Amino acid sequence: MQDWNDADKKLREIALIDVKVAEAKAECDRAQLDAQTEYARTTAPLLANREVAAIDLETFYKSQRKKVEADGKRSIELNHGRMGMRLGNPTLALLKGWKWEKVLAAIKERWHGKKDLLSAIVTTKESVNKDGVKANLAEEDLARVGLKIKQDDEFFLEVFQDKVARA
Repeated sequence: MQDWNDADKKLREIALIDVKVAEAKAECDRAQLDAQTEYARTTAPLLANREVAAIDLETFYKSQRKKVEADGKRSIELNHGRMGMRLGNPTLALLKGWKWEKVLAAIKERWHGKKDLLSAIVTTKESVNKDGVKANLAEEDLARVGLKIKQDDEFFLEVFQDKVARA
């Protein structure tokens, strides 16, 4: 570079490169949006059909559940997949006649001297720390403060894509 004219030409060169990069980025973004739109258009009816099929399988499994689970099994494996029931995550549920405010008061009254336990099961904003309660209180203690552990069965299914792909 010899003078300011040469420097200005380099600035122009960089500006043109930046414009081309911005145009390429915009085209890339448009292509990605087009691809996402096409993907959604193609997969939406497939996913809706899958959901209907899964509901049909769940209904059928539940109608046959006693037969499947008669020997202690919780699922059945077929040629193209497996389905059954599994326990969901345990959640705290209120006993009849209890409200969360009453639970909080009962917890604070029962364990008022145990600061470590209280800090584990009661949040600082004065609400019940449900994870802390599940981790730190025995089932008989839960009932004393108006709680119980509720854990429902949840339907599941798995497909064996490798077997289907080979068939």
